[in-house]
Amino acid sequence: MERRLTEPVGRLRSARSGRTRALARPGARIALMHDMSNSTHRIAACAIAALLIAALLLWRMLPGVQDDDDYQAELAAGIVDAHVRSLQPGHLTKINSADQGTVKAWFDGKVGFAFPVRDFTNDGFSLLGGRLDIVQGRTVAVLAYARLGHVVNVFIWPTREPEASARVGERLGYQWVAWQKGKMEFCAVSDAAPAELEQLHRLIAG
Repeated sequence: MERRLTEPVGRLRSARSGRTRALARPGARIALMHDMSNSTHRIAACAIAALLIAALLLWRMLPGVQDDDDYQAELAAGIVDAHVRSLQPGHLTKINSADQGTVKAWFDGKVGFAFPVRDFTNDGFSLLGGRLDIVQGRTVAVLAYARLGHVVNVFIWPTREPEASARVGERLGYQWVAWQKGKMEFCAVSDAAPAELEQLHRLIAG
């Protein structure tokens, strides 16, 4: 009985002793350290990658840090939503006048920037008046025009962007055209045909 009990114990001790001697060899220690070093490097690389992704996401969430396409899409969405709200009764204008001087005087003191107010009745765009609106947390001036039964809102706010070619788009069945001129950004929105919005763009920017 004692022989049967002591033999497994002896083999176990022998196996442990063998592993200890194997690890004691210089080559084995180097291999073990190499494996541990690789594991450490992999963990560090994963941690750095996770930090970079988190930093990129936080950076993208900062105000003004967006891809241009994302910014334009969000801006267009906000302006079209404001246009749709303005079509509700009593929301289109706060100063209801076709007189350029009267409308311009109403805006004086309400916004911290100056912009042209013009009536284009002879060209088919009759000035209806103006109002203030909020787009993406920004206060903007809005001029309202009538065009063959369509309402055209022209949103105006200051910008630091250089003058650039007009950009056009469509959302929810409404057309829009945006451009920069004289440190001002303009965006005209309507359910009128794109060619008609382009005509108003040329009149205002000309």
